Amino acid sequence: MKVIKVTLDTSVLPRTRMAAIIESARGLPIEFATVYVTHREARGTPFELPAKLVLDTMVLGESELGAAVLGSDEHGSILDSLLSVISDRSFPKRGSRNKLSRGREHQLRDALILLAHRRENRDIFVTEDKKGFINGSRREALERLCCTRIMTVEEFGDFGDSLRISST
Repeated sequence: MKVIKVTLDTSVLPRTRMAAIIESARGLPIEFATVYVTHREARGTPFELPAKLVLDTMVLGESELGAAVLGSDEHGSILDSLLSVISDRSFPKRGSRNKLSRGREHQLRDALILLAHRRENRDIFVTEDKKGFINGSRREALERLCCTRIMTVEEFGDFGDSLRISST
């Protein structure tokens, strides 16, 4: 069975959620990773992060030097599409993003996490952020844009159970 590459969103870092995810994956060929954005957001917290680290796609004024890779024009277009879906088409257009509100900064970071997940051809994105990634048909639109599957912690647990059943 091939290794399944799973990216964890910042929203799954609390200890109880991480314990459920790790238990769901026990004995399965799963590689966990977080994106550097999540590492920045977790600074100063007690969260333990998986060993694999996926670098951000560079966004001036947001990314840290040495922790991001240059993206292509295609990545810029995908980022704009992700922002449109996550924000329900209300995110400011390029050129008018100088001073983002705290909520808009959160949406930008959500999009950067998912963009890095896509850029690295990872298989499953696990999140508890239903407003940003799941509700209102966002899940389906984001899955199409990123050629991936988006799951909640509970859905990931069911996925792990189904893998165990199918391998016996």
